[in-house]
Amino acid sequence: MRIEKRPIGTGRSHVLTASALELALRAGTIALDVTLVCGNARTFFSAEFWPPTSAAPEERLYIVSGDVPSQTAAAARAVIATQVLPAFVAWAQALLTLPANAPERQNKQQFHADADGQVWRSNA
Repeated sequence: MRIEKRPIGTGRSHVLTASALELALRAGTIALDVTLVCGNARTFFSAEFWPPTSAAPEERLYIVSGDVPSQTAAAARAVIATQVLPAFVAWAQALLTLPANAPERQNKQQFHADADGQVWRSNA
């Protein structure tokens, strides 16, 4: 897993830790190349599935997690742990159970979640 931590302001906290993501991916037996970008205030949690290309011959996940005011970090992390990560893992597992030549695995797919745990999937 590649991790990029972007600077966040004083009094702000990341909503997702790399260790929490690694644990969820391991529990879901998702073994893809992963890039995690932490600290984008405009995004609570988003993930993109990227199919193989000539430049990158493996399937990949590109995940962005945001930051929140520190006083709401515990609640935000609870939403991530109890709602967002389970939904994300289920989404990724469903995608990876499709045949390699399925249209969904041949095109970029998206998963987004907001701070209330509401989820949107491009292949739902």
